Amino acid sequence: MAFFKKKTKSNRDSGRVPVLLAFDENEPKAIAFGVSWRAVASRSSGRAGAVKIARSGGATHLIAPLQQFGYGLVPSDVPAGTKVFAAARVAARQHGGDAIYALKVYEGEYWFAVVRGGQPSSIDRVIVADNDMELLEAVRGEIANGLEDDVTYTVFTNVEDHDIGERVRGLTAQDLLLSAMTEDDVLQPLPKK
Repeated sequence: MAFFKKKTKSNRDSGRVPVLLAFDENEPKAIAFGVSWRAVASRSSGRAGAVKIARSGGATHLIAPLQQFGYGLVPSDVPAGTKVFAAARVAARQHGGDAIYALKVYEGEYWFAVVRGGQPSSIDRVIVADNDMELLEAVRGEIANGLEDDVTYTVFTNVEDHDIGERVRGLTAQDLLLSAMTEDDVLQPLPKK
């Protein structure tokens, strides 16, 4: 599978940080890293509440399953018809349980996410750094927090020389992109006002 970084216009000038996208060269699909996740407050708040929160966060896209919702700013120059999958949802569906994802997506761009009980948590962010150290420190910190809560994580990573424990499995951004197939994991454009 060919895999490449699409050059997108920067939305950083507006103060909003877009999600990091990785595109499949052969299919109209992409995977988004750095989606903001929130738990659904109540059954009555539903999709309308999620849309309101997503808009207030400067998002353009939303994924709203039953227990939680995710939202993010997808750059406007993504080709029409491209399905943009939320990486944390794809990862949670693949591996379930309690897991940490620490992936080098591109040179200087890393993804750090935590899945608890088979659901994405509020920890889903892109780390821009010169090397792996900030990412590995975040992983070590989350492992320590998990131990305090009696949670043992499996760590999925493609970072070499990590020294982050024994429960480590290999995984790449390409693996997640290949696994992205379920429509329930696709970020949908926010409805027009």
